[in-house]
Amino acid sequence: AVAVAAASIAAAVGLASCADPPTENPLRTFERAQKLDTICLKVNDEAGNPVVNSPLPLEACAPVPPGGDGTYYPNHLFALVTQTARGEVGVVDLTANKVIDIDRGTPGTNFIPVGVLPTGIASSPKSDITYVVTAEPNKPGLYALPSKTILGDAQGLPNTRVPTIASLPVCSLPSRPAAIELVPRKAETPDDPGYDIVVVFSGSRLEPARVVAYDAKPFLRGAGIDTSPGTTIAPGTFNACIRRSELAVAGAY
Repeated sequence: AVAVAAASIAAAVGLASCADPPTENPLRTFERAQKLDTICLKVNDEAGNPVVNSPLPLEACAPVPPGGDGTYYPNHLFALVTQTARGEVGVVDLTANKVIDIDRGTPGTNFIPVGVLPTGIASSPKSDITYVVTAEPNKPGLYALPSKTILGDAQGLPNTRVPTIASLPVCSLPSRPAAIELVPRKAETPDDPGYDIVVVFSGSRLEPARVVAYDAKPFLRGAGIDTSPGTTIAPGTFNACIRRSELAVAGAY
């Protein structure tokens, strides 16, 4: 019996040694990256220690010399990149030359979730918020990504929050969007952001292409950036976006 058992173990070991090695699935990074915009954030103090990020104009982010290391620079330039295969927005630190994992407690490289099929992205001149349009079937939307949360817990600071799709201000669009842009205009009040969120709808054989301008202030209130009273687009809701103006382009689709 001992001899038979020994022979069985030897045979099993032999078979195991001949088996194919287990397949290792690579960690995800970019998947069908498409559109991007950039923002500037202060992420370190003058000694290079991480601090709660604060938005800055793009010109406040100095370029890193060739071969240099910008990891401990106070101000960092970030690229926000749509991931059409994942329904997410990837965050890349261009100053430190690395991809940001916004949720270090979850395996892999984690990005900011938005709706399915993001088709465009646009960041504000102050770098305080970024807008993303998505063409999810039967649920096209316009999402706002406040800059104060886009790094999640990547900096290792206490009391940080990892952004989720339910934490983002969002409103519904009338049809599938093709592109988005922030168009400057004269500020009407001291707290006016001075731009409209302009979304292009390519149209179809049944309806013309359209260019629609949406009000940014309700998003800023929903993100806690604007504290003035008024209409708010709160996180987790999906009411219709608030239009300022619209232009139809007859015969185009």
